[in-house]
Amino acid sequence: ARGARTDSVSYEPFNVLSLPIDAPQVNSVEDALCAFTATETINGGEFTKSVRFQEMPHALVITLQRFSYDATRGAASKIKKELTYPNELRVDPAHLAPECQSRAYELLAVLCHTGLSIDSGHYYALVRYDDSWYLYDDEIVSKVSAAEVAKRTYDVYILIYANRSGKVSFLPSSSTRVTEV
Repeated sequence: ARGARTDSVSYEPFNVLSLPIDAPQVNSVEDALCAFTATETINGGEFTKSVRFQEMPHALVITLQRFSYDATRGAASKIKKELTYPNELRVDPAHLAPECQSRAYELLAVLCHTGLSIDSGHYYALVRYDDSWYLYDDEIVSKVSAAEVAKRTYDVYILIYANRSGKVSFLPSSSTRVTEV
């Protein structure tokens, strides 16, 4: 019927989530996921829009949006704030579609950026192999503690999580989807 309200659902395969972190209430990966899936009002309050995960990937890559465009400077600037991240991540059921089963993820790698802008700085990675962590900084590789990994809250840029209960593939599954309602 004309003027009848219907839900619109779209599906997008994914294994990389790009999460905004610029909101003042976002201080952790969990906060960023809450903000990403929050219901937003559109079209003057006439409609709402939300994101729910219909199926979670085996390998979850989270990119934190550390850079934003600064209109006063006419350039991108780095969002310099502390952002905590868990070693074990379980996506809150509130972010999942009803038929989606939550997965437990374990932190596998942390990629970091030091520096003040998108045009300059230095990248390095912390990678877990078995139960040990290693810092890869250019050609230097050194063993570090889990506590040292957890301290990278101002530099963290990309997090790679692996499903704790199965094989990990970094190729997107055709059935892994984000649902927008």
